[in-house]
Amino acid sequence: PPQLAATVKVLGPYPRISAEAVHALKPDVVVGNIDGNDPQLISSLRRLGDRVELADTRTLAGVLDSLRLMARITGAGENPAPLRNLEKELRDLDTFRAGRHGSPAPKVFLQLGWTPLVTVSAKTFIGEILERSGAVNPFATTTKAGYPKISFEAVVAANPDFIVICPLTDDDGEVSRSTAFWKKFPSLAAVKNGRIKVLPRDSLTKPGFGLTRGIRALREVLGEALEPQS
Repeated sequence: PPQLAATVKVLGPYPRISAEAVHALKPDVVVGNIDGNDPQLISSLRRLGDRVELADTRTLAGVLDSLRLMARITGAGENPAPLRNLEKELRDLDTFRAGRHGSPAPKVFLQLGWTPLVTVSAKTFIGEILERSGAVNPFATTTKAGYPKISFEAVVAANPDFIVICPLTDDDGEVSRSTAFWKKFPSLAAVKNGRIKVLPRDSLTKPGFGLTRGIRALREVLGEALEPQS
């Protein structure tokens, strides 16, 4: 919550946090991320005697394990309601996809950034969610990177059925600018059929309990193409 964020002490830029500065706060536990924190920082904290727990949010299974870890650390138990809700949403997503067996899967370009243009590969938890939704990610295996920077020409060449924008900031101008740009290509299937969609900010990009909302939002915006056939 914003009112709590104002009370949080800032220790420095994310990649250059001092172990000594963290240790000076006398934390009960330090939670790090395997995919983001400098291993040297983690080692230094442990040498100083701090308890360090590591989350691994690179895969969907890792996200779920990390949320269980956070639940235990915070005293919420092994299987709190928000985690159960997320797991149910994933099961519902699998059921939804199974109901589309034999039907054409829509090609979906997931846009995470605009300048530079960034998307997701199959090596990320977001890429896994996209696959489980029943969609085809045209950039799933085209790069070794989890979150590759791609060209506008590559997106046009892929001709996605949907362009799904996942805003990372409150800058509505970025969404409007990117939407206006894609509309300059009326032959794109996503443009032709009015399928440039915008998800709520951070709903699908942050590996937390909020993914429940993001997964549901993704399914809703793709519902026109993924709706089970009667």
